[in-house]
Amino acid sequence: IAPSSALSPARAALAELQSTDPKDPARFFAEVLERAAPAPPGVPKVMVLAGVASPRPGWNGKIGVWRAHKWVTVGRGNKAKGTKKGDVVLKDCTIDADLFYDLMTREDGVMRTASAQFGEHEPDCEEVICQMDGASPHTGKDMIKRLNDFGATLTPRIKVVKQPAHSPDTNLLDLALFRALAVANFKARRCMSDKLFDKDQLMEDVVQTFDDYDDLTLQEMWEYKRWIIKTILEEDGAIDYDRHRPKDEK
Repeated sequence: IAPSSALSPARAALAELQSTDPKDPARFFAEVLERAAPAPPGVPKVMVLAGVASPRPGWNGKIGVWRAHKWVTVGRGNKAKGTKKGDVVLKDCTIDADLFYDLMTREDGVMRTASAQFGEHEPDCEEVICQMDGASPHTGKDMIKRLNDFGATLTPRIKVVKQPAHSPDTNLLDLALFRALAVANFKARRCMSDKLFDKDQLMEDVVQTFDDYDDLTLQEMWEYKRWIIKTILEEDGAIDYDRHRPKDEK
């Protein structure tokens, strides 16, 4: 998690990120992370932003998936795509700080959606904690302050925190969910012939896979994450801990 000289701050940060009792409505965790899967030339790929919270009675914790794309002006027409020079179209892109802020704060973006979801399912909730890693789009241009300023205007409010460096296992998406969704999406598409290389179809399939993902398995992922954080704390922040949970602790 951190060099020995910084173990105490790391322990403090990890302790803050520990999930609290689901019955306590005052503090929750929403995890956000973007992921682009490498693919050979010609194979469609999209970058997405995803949000998921700890499941609770009446809600599986799924917040949503957002595609990383933006409006651009076509410089040269393409008959196959039905576009001509000067058309304004959506184009997939890598997430930078400006696009990240837009995805987080737009009307149908991550923070408004998360706040609305928690407001519906946990009426007494006052604050939602949004955990993210330290990727440059998440921290550049004074990002955390700007997001927290925006989050303070929502009800319930959203507080953004950065997870400790070099600690992807503390984030449910990186720990388990993204890989599981990739496998499930591959299985669903492996016999596809029509629109196999269509990015719009790929995005629809990704969203469908996320929406259909088994709620019980998602709950088990959260239990595993809690065990991982407990193990990291017990190992005093070491990075070579055993990630295999004993059967008697499941």
